[in-house]
Amino acid sequence: DVPKEPVVNKNIIGFSYSLSALQKRLSYTAFVKMLDLQGKIVENPKTVNEKVIKPSYNFTGYGTAAAYFLIPEQLQVKASFEHAYRLPAAVELLGDGGINIIPNPYLMPESSDNMNIGLSYKKTFEKHSFAIEGNFLYREAKNFINSVPYQNKSQYQNTKNVQVTGFDGIVHYGYKQWLSLDLNATYQKTLNKD
Repeated sequence: DVPKEPVVNKNIIGFSYSLSALQKRLSYTAFVKMLDLQGKIVENPKTVNEKVIKPSYNFTGYGTAAAYFLIPEQLQVKASFEHAYRLPAAVELLGDGGINIIPNPYLMPESSDNMNIGLSYKKTFEKHSFAIEGNFLYREAKNFINSVPYQNKSQYQNTKNVQVTGFDGIVHYGYKQWLSLDLNATYQKTLNKD
């Protein structure tokens, strides 16, 4: 069967390099991702205003991450950076048939520079383990994709210049090999810089 219109075809390929050094106290990763989106969308089909839109995007993202044990197997500091792209999902471009989401064939991919810094501590006893982890995140996004109210429904649109800051944390308790309890909390602030 040949796919019917509309068509959205996304492809992502990636490569990474990882290193473990200094008696496994240091771990390092570098990566690159190639993203491609090709589509064919008919706007106002079978009307005098019919228009064929062919979104076509090709981007390359990259990043790096490092972690180092200040105290082996217990206290670790982590940092990462990524120049990322997020291609629109099919439902964001095509909608859901007009039930709740209006299509937006002009939606642009989102690009962002993301930075994370974190610290984790883990202590293991004979039967019990305890851990705590905290991370700070900072993100500068262009063409940020978000859902907005539109014609009594919603539509995904781009916001040109968005800054996201936040924190997340995890508290962990484990008993032997059969019980693990985790409590996770996240706070994010999203700011439209325009």
